[in-house]
Formats: sequence, structure tokens, C-alpha cells
Amino acid sequence: MKKIIYTYILVLYSCLLFSQKYDNVWLFGKDSQTNPIYAGSIIDFNTIPPDVYYEYRNMNFRQANTSMCDTSGNLLFYTNGSYIANALGDTIQNCYGINPGPAQEEFQDHGYILDQGVLALPKPGSDSLYYLFHLDQIMPYSSPIYGSRHFYYTLIDMSKNGGLGRVEQENNLILEDDLASGKLTAVKHANGIDWWMLVRRYDSNEYYTFLLTEDGIEEHGIQKVGEPIPTHGGVGQSVFSPDGTKYVKLNLVNGVTNDDYVNIYDFDRCRGQLSNHISIAYLDSAWVGGVAISPNSRFLYVASDDYLYQYDFWADDLEASRDTVGVIDDWHLEGFPDWWGASFSLMQLAPDGKIYIASTPTIPYLHTIDYPDLKGDSCGVCLRCVELPTFNAFSMPNFPNYRLGAAAEPCEPDATVEVSGKDARVSVFPNPAEETTTVSLADGEWRSAVVVLYDVTGREVLRQALSGRNTEIGLGGLAQGLYFWEVRRAGGFVWSGRLVRM
Repeated sequence: MKKIIYTYILVLYSCLLFSQKYDNVWLFGKDSQTNPIYAGSIIDFNTIPPDVYYEYRNMNFRQANTSMCDTSGNLLFYTNGSYIANALGDTIQNCYGINPGPAQEEFQDHGYILDQGVLALPKPGSDSLYYLFHLDQIMPYSSPIYGSRHFYYTLIDMSKNGGLGRVEQENNLILEDDLASGKLTAVKHANGIDWWMLVRRYDSNEYYTFLLTEDGIEEHGIQKVGEPIPTHGGVGQSVFSPDGTKYVKLNLVNGVTNDDYVNIYDFDRCRGQLSNHISIAYLDSAWVGGVAISPNSRFLYVASDDYLYQYDFWADDLEASRDTVGVIDDWHLEGFPDWWGASFSLMQLAPDGKIYIASTPTIPYLHTIDYPDLKGDSCGVCLRCVELPTFNAFSMPNFPNYRLGAAAEPCEPDATVEVSGKDARVSVFPNPAEETTTVSLADGEWRSAVVVLYDVTGREVLRQALSGRNTEIGLGGLAQGLYFWEVRRAGGFVWSGRLVRM
């Protein structure tokens, strides 16, 4: 019965996911205000093949770059880390500038210089509210810390202002600490609804863990995994595998005599936990780079300036599986110095299944990996195969996998998430259940706690305060099916799992 119900849920989600085209419009470039040969390039994945065209706009992009479409692929808003524009290119209503501080003042005319410094997510359970997550940048660059200090969110309501949107909350502080710069990404919770996010502390192996639900942003404490990661350069990229089981972070130290680091983890979509850390260090004097993972989640691609590497997650020895699948040639841009060539830099998996790769210095081209699910040279690295109508440098939009659905199997009923060092556990039994189930929490932990039950659409269907170590929950008024439970205590969310009502 449990498998039948969950299979039905997966079919329902697969139908819904086909319409999730949040990342169908990509914007590129910088300085369209001052010189028309720069910026204004757009790739529209609403057509097959994608449409590449020019559109003048006021916003300039550097490295911080994301946009958001509705579920049909219509552009809603976009940002360069300094401010937010609506679909008409005007500053969205009630936006007075994001990431306040010295860096915002310096970058306001050209866009934030921060890899993956912005990330947009639809609010679970809403068809009009969107969260924009963003990190600031510590200034000046000579500061001992080359990173970020504040992690913010800005909430946008696209039902306002005649559909052009309005900022409802701006620069709301989520976290203040010495943080690694940029590299924001997210992955769907195993329920296929909520979103996990990780933010690393500077020069450490400590990750703040957050979950975005229909109730807002919940902090799940700090997890320590593996060895500390050097952050001296700050350049790089992070990515979750399309199936959500891997998390990869590239950190370039930016120096001829320094190693660069690819850090790879397993990821638990139920608990939001990293494990099995692998750090691969290599020395090839890279100053720019990025990471992407194939649609089938088998192959990791690492861009490292002049070289493009492929790693095979299925190999017995991941580090030994490295294959150089791309090498930059001696091409240079006509009319420019001989050294004005190309490189492999930030990467992004696109809705068409290809991986697109930005370049430095400024050129009017993107590279592609045409068949990223294939091993070795069969992956089809194509140098400068997408010609843009204008020049682009550094800029690559930042998107998670919006199309990832629920996990193939529901989380174990007693799956827990530990918060701030707490080691108490919660159990829900029996599960599956018929008329009643029991929530069990350790002595002292149940006080000021409530259990909340949601249906598969994210709608709250039950809320009950815990009355002791074991609290019986009546299910008589609920239809048969799959539900998601959370136990909350004063101060925030604590544990989550799934419950099948028989």
C-alpha cells in the first residue's frame, strides 16, 4: 500500500515538473549602457533549438547573475546582485538596492563581482511569491578575509503591480558570520517541495544548513564534514547533482604555486546532511573555473582555465578517473592582442540537457558540452559553438535544478535533523498508521513542541502540541495517502519525516 501511494505521488510530481520552466531565460554580459557591443545577450530555451538574440537593457552583469521565469517560461525578474529588475527592465517596485554596504556602492553601476552571489527560488506552496537569496562581499579586497559577512533574503510578490512584481521584504538578514564568498546553490528536499541550502564558514569545514518551506527559512545548525577548505582566492563554483545525491564545490586559490581544490560530498535529501567528503587537489595554475554535473548525475565536469576535466562518479577511484575532455586552442579574437583568447570558466546545465561554459576574457561566444551523459571525448566539447550577439565575460546565470521531484522512496519515518549540537531524536510510530500514530520525543525535549502535518500539496492539515514524551495523534479525519510531518520547538523547526495514512 505504501509503495502504491508513493508511486502515485511520483507520477503526479512528474507531470507537474514538466511545466517548471523557471530557468528558461538566460541573460548575459556587462556595460550595455556605455557600449552596445557589450551585454544585452539572451538565450531563450522556450524554443528548440534555443533562441539567441539581443535586447537592450539598463542592467549590467558581472559575476552575480540570476533570473526567474514563471512555470511557463515567461521572464519575471532578474538581478546582478545590486538591484532587481522586472520583465520590462525597470527597477522592480520597492527595490532600493540589495546587499547594502561598501561593495554595493562600488558595484551598483556594473553588478556584483561574486560567483553565484545570488539565487532565486519559488516559495513552496505559492504561485506568486519568490525568494531571492544573496550574499554581500567584504570590502576592501585587501581585507584579511576574502569572503562574505551577511546572508540575506529578499521576498518578491509577482501578483502585485499589475503582474510586474513588488518587493515585500528586502535585505532580511538570515546569517552574519565570516562566510566563504558566493557559491550559492540549492537542492530539493526529498519531498520534492522544500529546498535545502548550504553556506560555508570561511576557511573551514563547517556548513550552515537551511531549509526553505512554505513557512519560511529554517536554520538547521552547523555540520562539520571532512577537512577545512582553503578559501584564500574565493573564485569557484558549487553544484548539486541533478538527482540531488552529490554536492560539489570548486575552490580556486588563484596562484601559480597553489593547489586548486574540488570538494565532493554525498548528500542526504531527507536530512540535509553531507557525508563521505573527498578532496581532490591539483596544480595547473588556473585563475578561473567552474563545475557542472551531467543530467544522469554520473559525470562531474571541472573547468580549469585552459582545461576541461571529466570525472566518473561510478569509477572505483574517482580521482584516477579524471579525463581531459577539452583543451583551449590558440584562437584569439580578431583585432585584439594575440593573448585575447578564451578559457573554461563558470558552467551551467541548461534546460536542453547541454552544459554551457562562459569564458574569459571578453568574447562573444560560449562553449558547450553537447552530450554530457557520455564518457570521455564522446561528451562532445564544442569550443565557441554558441555565438552571442554581444560580448560576454565572467557572466553565467546561476540556477538550481528546478525540475527535481520527490525521492524514489520516502524518507524513513524516524529520519532526524540535529540542530545546534542537540542529539535528541524523534520517532513517529506506527508508520504506516490507521486511526492514530504516536510522536515520541526524549524527556525535556517535548516541552513547547508541536507536531505539524502537511498533505502532498504542502497544505497544513493538522497541528497539535506535544503533551509528554509520547503524544498520541488522531488521524481519523485524514484521507488515506502520504503526509509530511514536522516537529517544531520554540526557536524553530527541529525534525521532519513522512507518514503514510492507511
